[in-house]
Parts: sequence; C-alpha cells; structure tokens
Amino acid sequence: MATKVKICGITSVADALHAAACGADFLGFVFYPKSPRYVVPERAKEIVEEVSHEFPSIIPVAVVVNEPFDQLLRLSEHSGIRWFQLHGEESPALCAQVRGCGMTVIKALRFGAGAPPVAWEEYRVDYFLCDTFDSKQAGGTGRAWETNALPAGFPLKHSFLAGGLRPATVSALIRELRPWGVDVSSGVEIRPGVKDRKLVESFISAVRHAESS
Repeated sequence: MATKVKICGITSVADALHAAACGADFLGFVFYPKSPRYVVPERAKEIVEEVSHEFPSIIPVAVVVNEPFDQLLRLSEHSGIRWFQLHGEESPALCAQVRGCGMTVIKALRFGAGAPPVAWEEYRVDYFLCDTFDSKQAGGTGRAWETNALPAGFPLKHSFLAGGLRPATVSALIRELRPWGVDVSSGVEIRPGVKDRKLVESFISAVRHAESS
C-alpha cells in the first residue's frame, strides 16, 4: 500500500492545488490561533471547495489544540471538515466522543527527549500522528526524529510520522519505520504558511522513491 502524504499548514488555494497535483492525499488546515499557519474555518472551506473540483479524492484535515467538544462541532460545521487531528492533551474520552459523531480522529502524540510518557493504548482512534517533542510548541516543531523514540508495539501501520521531515530525510525514515503515512509542514516551506513548490514536489517524489526501494 502506498504511503499516505499529508501536507499540513495550508493557507492558500494555490498551495493546496499544487500539493494535490503532486499527489498529496491529505491537506492540513490549522485551526489553532497561536500558530503562524492559522486559517479561519470559513477560509479553509473555500480552499477545500476550490481544490475538490479538480481533485475530489483529496481529504482535508482540521488541526486543533485542546478545543472542547462543542467547539469541535462548530469548527466542523463552519469548515465542512470531518477529519480532526487533535494535537493537544485531548483525553481518550474526548477522542471517543468525537468519533461517536461520525468524524475521523487522528490523535497526535509527541515523542523524544523530554517528552512525558504517553498511555497510547488508552486511545481508541482511527489514526495516530507521531510528532517530535518540543516543550514550547504544540506542533510544527521541525525537530528531527530519533527513530528509537517510539515505544515498543506502537501501531505505525495506523500512524502518520511527522516532525522534522524533509525531502532529504523522509525516504530513510519510511524505509526504517514503514508508517502508514507521513506529514510535513515546515520542511516544505518558504516561510510559515507559504509552501515551496519545488520542495513539495521533491518531498512527495522522495516518499514514492522510498516505497520502491
């Protein structure tokens, strides 16, 4: 099965269309006001509608941090997005509640030096996203992976790998860890929220190359 590719931190139609044209499977929209990649849900909806005309199979994902359940419902209503990446300290109970509404849940967990232990077995979610740990940031850290940071038995076959991924590094990580998908944001940017077209193309090409090697 082909490794799924999620381009996160999308803020414009142009970047979304280019990512989809290069073969991205998912587009991530950050609904966290403190992020430099923040977009309002209504703008995300406009972008998704534009892209879906040409690429109907593309899946948009809402990235949120520690939002209450009622707010998640409002974000879904205003954006039209049904996939949620919960990137804070959301509880297993909240994840189950969101899934119970028919939404797809990706729970982000952070691993690496200084990261608190994670009881990942308690979460009943559709997918995990494994990010690198930074005490000052909830995500988009750009920190490189320590491949021994994941706990034994972690379900990489149902997980995205994120954190510090770049065109030059993603192939080796895929070959070593074989995740279900990979997620990139800062590794393909000119500046936060603005994608570099050549880097996006190179990143997705590197993912496909890793699959065949």
